[in-house]
Amino acid sequence: MLKEKLWACVLEQITKFLQFLLQKLQQLFRDYNLQLIWYS
Repeated sequence: MLKEKLWACVLEQITKFLQFLLQKLQQLFRDYNLQLIWYS
C-alpha cells in the first residue's frame, strides 16, 4: 500500500519533470530557429 503510494508520487514527479524538459526544449528550438531565420 505504502509502496504503491510512493510509486505514484515518484511517477508524478517524473512526469512533471519531463513536461518541464519538453517546454524548455521547445523554447530552445524556437530561439534557435529564430536565430537561423535572423542570420540567414
